[in-house]
Amino acid sequence: MGCAEVYTHEEKLIRAAQDGSLDAFECLVLRYQSSVVSTAYHLLGDETEADDVAQEVWIRVFRSLRRFRFKSRFYTWLYRITVNQALSALRRRGRRLGTRRQDVELDAPETELNLQSKAPGPRRILEGKEMAREFQRALNALPEKQRLAVILVLFQDLSHREAGQAMGVAEKTVSWHLFKARARLMKELKEHLK
Repeated sequence: MGCAEVYTHEEKLIRAAQDGSLDAFECLVLRYQSSVVSTAYHLLGDETEADDVAQEVWIRVFRSLRRFRFKSRFYTWLYRITVNQALSALRRRGRRLGTRRQDVELDAPETELNLQSKAPGPRRILEGKEMAREFQRALNALPEKQRLAVILVLFQDLSHREAGQAMGVAEKTVSWHLFKARARLMKELKEHLK
């Protein structure tokens, strides 16, 4: 029997993991692993580092899960741990967000561009690849809090409130960071949006 059949309600799953069920904890990992790695990757820009951070996140979650009190949603708590671990990894490496140039994975869903034609020609494909590279460059150039807000709200589909909890800031602050990020991204990408 898989995780979905055994644990139909997330709270039961979390409580079972808190009570020491390794199967329940494994189900939590299976349910959220791709989101943890994706968030870490967006912050770090490196797959290997993102995998390392994800391992650190799950170790931290395992050690502190008993202290989770359901005052926030589990995935909000998990994203906060993920963001903190990724930022700690950046500090340990003496880097800031966006200082390392990374190749954009053009097959990644977050960099897909909607092209009007179902069968794009070579010119449109090249334009799409260039736009993806420019977007990644502009995203990497955003200040840390703006980039975090974009990643959590636009890529991870968190609400402004949930992103604020994950970032440790007020909901209105997330909205402000998104407003500033969008303005800066539009300015940086305006020649590509014509």
